[in-house]
This record gives sequence, structure tokens and C-alpha cells, in this order.
Amino acid sequence: MSMALQLRAARDEIRLLTGRLTEAEYRAADAQRETRQVAAERDLWKHQAEAAQAALKSMGRATE
Repeated sequence: MSMALQLRAARDEIRLLTGRLTEAEYRAADAQRETRQVAAERDLWKHQAEAAQAALKSMGRATE
């Protein structure tokens, strides 16, 4: 294989790997956003559950 063909093949491989890396970075960023969203929803539900328990307690009803 000539040097020019080897260089072209190497550049093509670099472009391919760079594209895969970029796609993986986007997927990782999406996963991080989804994780933050799930955590925010969990915190919201936890806060609402605590508020409901406090309301029941203030009415003299025990919660488990």
C-alpha cells in the first residue's frame, strides 16, 4: 500500500472514531440530563409526601 493510501486510510479511521466519540459524548450528556430530571422528580415527590405526612400529623392522624 502506498504511503498516500495509508495516510488516507488513517485519516478516514480518525474521522470515523471522532464521529463515534462525538455520538458517545452526546449520549452521555443526554443520560446526565435524564439522571438530573429523574432526581428532580424524586425530590419533588419526596417533598410532596413529607408535606402530606405533616398535614396528617397536624390533624392528629398517625402515619407509618
